[in-house]
Amino acid sequence: MSTPPILWQPSERAIEEAQATQFARQLIRKHRLELNSYPEFHQWTVDNPETFWSELWDFCGVIASRKGNTVLVDGDKMPGARWFPEARLNIAENLLRRGDRGDALVFWDEAGPRGGERWRIIGLGGLAVALGLAIYAVQAMPFAAYIPFSPRAEGGPSSGWEYATGFAFPPSEVFSTFYPEINGILDNYTGGNGLKHHTEYLGVVVMLLASCGLGGGERRRERLVLGGIGLLFLLVAFGGHTPFYRLWYEVMPRMKQVRAAGMAFYLVALPICVFAGFGASRLFRGEIPVRRILIGAGVFALIGLLGAAGAGATAGAVATGLAVRRYLKR
Repeated sequence: MSTPPILWQPSERAIEEAQATQFARQLIRKHRLELNSYPEFHQWTVDNPETFWSELWDFCGVIASRKGNTVLVDGDKMPGARWFPEARLNIAENLLRRGDRGDALVFWDEAGPRGGERWRIIGLGGLAVALGLAIYAVQAMPFAAYIPFSPRAEGGPSSGWEYATGFAFPPSEVFSTFYPEINGILDNYTGGNGLKHHTEYLGVVVMLLASCGLGGGERRRERLVLGGIGLLFLLVAFGGHTPFYRLWYEVMPRMKQVRAAGMAFYLVALPICVFAGFGASRLFRGEIPVRRILIGAGVFALIGLLGAAGAGATAGAVATGLAVRRYLKR
């Protein structure tokens, strides 16, 4: 019979920090056991249930007026076995042992929290949205009042499709997000816009860590929401370079009076940085194979080499053209 594949395995750090590991080591030291693996420890607990459960009681710090001397009665019966028959304890006292006003017991399942915890999360989320809108209003309300008296008013010289799509983020400059100033900036800018006073640079390390944060089973909903936000505002930042912006331009208010859609890239950079944090966390826990990191680094290195080769070829072509012009002028 073939061995079934391992579906999940904790990292070395997670194992080291686990309460089960600390408890096993304490038990092994106290009873001077010769156990060198988890299967050996598990077998010992099966063979010595009274000692194991008594030690677990003490390790967990169960609050009780009496523990009793008997741990297990009729252990060979199932059902029928009785654990700590002489013990006297109050379950509520153990649940409320923290002594604060936090929840003593919260039920979670695949659908998320229930009861008061769910409403608390919804309330905090709504408060965060309201706070964000209030902060935004500090800039939005004066701008809205200014529009009717400015060149950006409807029909004015600073309105319409050509104006609104000016200074978008050209898709051809995507490589500048992980290679610094490959298109230049300020007086050295060589990209598709007339000028550029900012940068979309994130860096190879951030992008590599973000790629490591794409997988894993934790925070799945958060990752989906952040990924959707990043993708949406990447399309917005591209402006008129994609058909999507026509819909955005017609549906969203005030889009006919503003330009520089490329500024929306900060709402792409934010999710990428959060994904980089997820990736760093997975990396520290040992969940990312070295092979994946090497492949990602190799992809970025290959893009860099191709970019360098293209830049060299372009420079050579320009130099050749200048030489030909000088020759023809003789």
